Amino acid sequence: MTSAFLNRVVELTNVERAQLGLAPLTFNPQLAAAAQVHSANMGMRDFMAHNDPVDGTKPADRVTNQGYNYQIVAENVAGGQLTPEQVVIEWMNSPSHRVNIVNPTVTEIGVGYHFQENDTGNVNYSHYWAQVFATPMEQGPPQPRPQTHTPTPPPTDGITLISQPLTPNSQGFFDLTTNVERVQLAPGALNGYQLGLRALDGDDVIIGSAEGEAINGNGGRDLIYGTGGNNSLRGGKSDDTLVGGAGNDIINGNNDNDVVFGGAGNDILRGGKGHDHLYGEGGDDVLIGDFGADVLSGGAGADLFVLRRDTVVGVVDPLEADYITDFNRAGGDRIGLTDGLTVNDITYQRFVDVDNNGTPDALIQINSTNEILGIVLNTNPLELNGMFQAASQDILTTG
Repeated sequence: MTSAFLNRVVELTNVERAQLGLAPLTFNPQLAAAAQVHSANMGMRDFMAHNDPVDGTKPADRVTNQGYNYQIVAENVAGGQLTPEQVVIEWMNSPSHRVNIVNPTVTEIGVGYHFQENDTGNVNYSHYWAQVFATPMEQGPPQPRPQTHTPTPPPTDGITLISQPLTPNSQGFFDLTTNVERVQLAPGALNGYQLGLRALDGDDVIIGSAEGEAINGNGGRDLIYGTGGNNSLRGGKSDDTLVGGAGNDIINGNNDNDVVFGGAGNDILRGGKGHDHLYGEGGDDVLIGDFGADVLSGGAGADLFVLRRDTVVGVVDPLEADYITDFNRAGGDRIGLTDGLTVNDITYQRFVDVDNNGTPDALIQINSTNEILGIVLNTNPLELNGMFQAASQDILTTG
């Protein structure tokens, strides 16, 4: 092995990045040392994996052992390829490896190669490769996403009271009319309407009664209040604000960038598509970010934060991941996994201080693809041990 051999891997990697308009990676000797240690161990210890079965080290451990202080770290491994050209081509043809090579958030690289002569073990590739990507801590953290929202009381001006349904239809909805867009429901107003109230495409204000209703904002920027009872609230299209009440509510922002408040009960909150803010507030809530870069705040109670794999984009940029702002292990909070993922399929590691308060955060990634499931703010990764569970299919289909 010569340095020119490994430098060729770096060169070919940067060629692939340049074709996508990405900045080249800088060679880092500490990352190279971590990669070389792992390449040699895979050959001598007879395995091919990211986690070393002998000493238990993971990519982040090996980088830290070399004195590298990282924001984010990722690794590619391979076996059997004879040349730098061959190994880079095969990595690029593998989606889970390609995502690391073209990750816009990493800035440095190290490469390791080990030739195991007379390789007679159970794993006998003879040629063992490792490629380590990282961004150092001192390059400055990504900026946090903006503001904390506070629910405002329902408005009182210009509100029309609906005490009886006026326009029945065969679809099970009570439809608002075009000239009535700010309404409050009296108890019993939706009796006989199995699917509840449906607004039109304008910017509506809808205030539920103390009984609890099903309300669909449909199109427009809607402001929907559940008030009392067990409500089912859906924002529809555009950027909506939905506020649950004292009951156990099911609230779905649906499309676009929504703000959702659960209220005092045990609520199920869904962001839907778009970049949403979910606030569980009181009670034992379930918060599901769904798709997009969402901010999940559980509030009081034992909350379940459900992190879904964003199959639309395959998140590799920390700025596009879901954030959990107030995980409380002692308070009974847990993190739900979906799509058949288990704790054995993920890695959770120390990450950059994304909210700039002096406390590092925990990054949760899928091992096989390095996709980011979420970032838990102000949390030591060790606090997440034993905190993961499968999210039931019933929860995922609710709302």
